Amino acid sequence: MLQETSTSEQEDVMFEQNSSTSMSTNDDLKELCLLLDEERHKMHQLAEQWKHFGTSTILKLESQIVDYQEKLGDLEGRQILLLNENESLKSHIEQMTITNHHLTGGNKKSQQTVSTQTYFEKFESPLEDPLQQQISLQNMFDAIKTAEVYESIGNITGNDTSEKLVLKEFCNLIWKYLEERSKPKSSCLI
Repeated sequence: MLQETSTSEQEDVMFEQNSSTSMSTNDDLKELCLLLDEERHKMHQLAEQWKHFGTSTILKLESQIVDYQEKLGDLEGRQILLLNENESLKSHIEQMTITNHHLTGGNKKSQQTVSTQTYFEKFESPLEDPLQQQISLQNMFDAIKTAEVYESIGNITGNDTSEKLVLKEFCNLIWKYLEERSKPKSSCLI
């Protein structure tokens, strides 16, 4: 019986050791599970943040791309408009140069009629002086540019009419200056 008690006691001691080891292992496993669960939760939150960041970035980039495409379209339209205006101005200048050439080549008074006189022809000089002719052509070009500015004043946005009035007055001053500059001068002043 003594052996049975001692075996039983040994089994109890072994059971207690196994039980404490199991409990210790069990506690370690619980802590590890809690730690892993906490890490999984953090990773899930991080993944959600990245997903939100990616979505918002894509939306912002799409919006910017659309805005840039619209601006590009506007700029291309403006460029085409400017190219057309430049071609129109070139043809106008060519016509004025041809008219000026014809006028200086023959009888000026018989060739220039009231029906063909335009606003810009009043800047042409009847003198045959090449310097005066160059000034006249420059005056025509400056008058065309001033006319463009004057016409574009109406397209200026905003409620400040004083700025528009100042610009119109400035254009008028330029036209008066061009008229004065286009008047024939005596040869001693040139």
